[in-house]
Amino acid sequence: MIKTLLDHTFYIDKINDVVIVDLGANDGRFYAECLDHFGTTSIKSYIGVEPNKILYDDLKIKYNDTNLIWVNKAVYKNSDQDIIFTEVDNHEAGNILGHENQYFKWGLENPNNYLVKTITIEDLIKNYNLDQIDYLKIDIEGAEYDLIDSLNNDICNKITQISVEFHDFIDPELKNKSKQYVDKLKNLGYRLHSAKKWSGRYGTDYMDTLFIRK
Repeated sequence: MIKTLLDHTFYIDKINDVVIVDLGANDGRFYAECLDHFGTTSIKSYIGVEPNKILYDDLKIKYNDTNLIWVNKAVYKNSDQDIIFTEVDNHEAGNILGHENQYFKWGLENPNNYLVKTITIEDLIKNYNLDQIDYLKIDIEGAEYDLIDSLNNDICNKITQISVEFHDFIDPELKNKSKQYVDKLKNLGYRLHSAKKWSGRYGTDYMDTLFIRK
C-alpha cells in the first residue's frame, strides 16, 4: 500500500514492530501522522532528529511516548562537530547551510544563528541499537547531500526505504547535484520508486522522492 504521510510517501509493507527514523522532525506533525496510521503499539522505535532548539524543547513536552526518542542534533556527514544552525521566519526551513548560502537565509539579512552538534546516520544506528530502519524520512533543508555522502552499503543494508525531499527548489544551482545524488542512491542499491515534482520557488523534480532497497 502506498501511503503519503505529511508529504512523504512510503510503500507500507510492514505494519508491526515498525522502526521509523525521522530526520528533520520539525514540530512533530510527521510523528503524529505515523501514530495515526500505525498506532502506538505497532511502532517499535521512533527516532526523531531536530536541530532547532525551540522545536526540540516543544517536541519533548508534546510527545513523550516510551518508544520515542528525540535528538537535538543536526544530521551531517560527521558526528560531534559544532555547526552553525540558521533560524528563519518559517520554522520548517531552519537549516545548516544559511551561514554560507544566501538562498538558505530566505531573504533575511541577519538571521538568528547558533551552534548545534552534528550526528551521522551511522552513529544514530549505533547509538540507538537499530538493527533495521523500515522507514527513513529525510527533510533536512539542503543537508541531504552531505547525509547521502555518508552512506555506504553496510549502512544501506539496514535501511529498507528512504523518503527524501531535495531542496534544489530553494537554490537552483543544486538542480544538477540532485540528479547526481539520485543516481548515488541508485548505485547504493535503491530503486527509485517515485518522485513528485513541485513548481514552487525555483521548482524541483524531487520534492517527495521514494527509494526502496532492492
